[in-house]
Amino acid sequence: RPRAGPISEDCEMLRTTGILTKEFVEELFRGKFHPHPFTVDKFFALLEYLRIAVQIEKDTYFIPCVLPLNDPNPVKFVKECSPALLTWGKNVLPQGFFPALIVQLLRRKSAPHFRPSRGAKQLRRAVYLNSQDGALLVVDQTSWFELYFSGEILKFPLMLEAVEESSRRLADRMKIHGYGELIRGVRCPGVSCDVPFIHPGKILPQCNMA
Repeated sequence: RPRAGPISEDCEMLRTTGILTKEFVEELFRGKFHPHPFTVDKFFALLEYLRIAVQIEKDTYFIPCVLPLNDPNPVKFVKECSPALLTWGKNVLPQGFFPALIVQLLRRKSAPHFRPSRGAKQLRRAVYLNSQDGALLVVDQTSWFELYFSGEILKFPLMLEAVEESSRRLADRMKIHGYGELIRGVRCPGVSCDVPFIHPGKILPQCNMA
C-alpha cells in the first residue's frame, strides 16, 4: 500500500486517470537503480516502444492499460445513436490490441490529432479522446470496438479513417496475422441476424456524450 503523501497522490492519479509523470518515476527510482544503466528515460522509451504509454506533454505520459477496469456500458455515455463498429474478419480483437490502439491514435503525426480528455471519466475499455475536429469515445467490446462521435458530423469520416489506418498500422507492427480484414458496420438490429454484433447499415455516430 503506498504511503501517504505525494507518492500516494501520484499513484491515485495513475490509477484513476492513466497519467504518469516523469517526476514520480524519478522519485521511485531514486536510490534503487543508480548507477544502473536502466535510466528513467530508458524506462519511458521502453513503454513507448511497446505501445504501453504515450507522451502527451512534457514529462507526462498516458497509460490506458492501467485505467479502472469497468464494464463499458455505452448507455451511460450516449443516447439514441448508432455507433460505428470495427472488428476483424474473425470477429475478435487480438489480446492487448485495444490499449495499444489508443496509444497508436495518440501518437499520430497527421490530422486528426488526438489527446486524452481530461474532463471525462476514463476507463480501461472506454476512452475519451479529443481532437480539433470533435470528441471521440472508443469502447472495447471484446469482439469489436465502437466509435461514438461528438462534433460536426462531416468530420466523422476523417475520424473513422484515422482509427482504421491506426488499427492496420498497429496490426502490422504487432505482426498480427490470421484475423482477416478489418471491417466496419453497425449493431445488428435484431436477434435474427446471421452476425449478431456487426451489420451493414447507416452509421449515426454523432452523440450527446456526457
